[in-house]
Amino acid sequence: MIKVTYQAQKRNILHINITGHARSVEPGENDLVCAGASSVIFGILNSLNPKFIDIVIKENEVDLKSKQINSREQILLTALLTSLTTIQNNYGKYIQIKEEE
Repeated sequence: MIKVTYQAQKRNILHINITGHARSVEPGENDLVCAGASSVIFGILNSLNPKFIDIVIKENEVDLKSKQINSREQILLTALLTSLTTIQNNYGKYIQIKEEE
């Protein structure tokens, strides 16, 4: 399962952590849930400015932390969560999004 946790304060996204793999099909088959989530994630990552966002990519994990609130980056982070929520709405068995306290 893909697990997405995020922390927000006053409509600003401060932190997003994404881990796991959808595993919506048998190993070796094309996992469209994982491919869709990965496309959204890496499309946004390629658009973020590291001046405003710390980006850490490890095997099966992406960690994003706001260094400085910037409206452009906030729009991109919101778009990331919105797109992943759309995937969750259709494939909730394979992706879970939760806000941290």
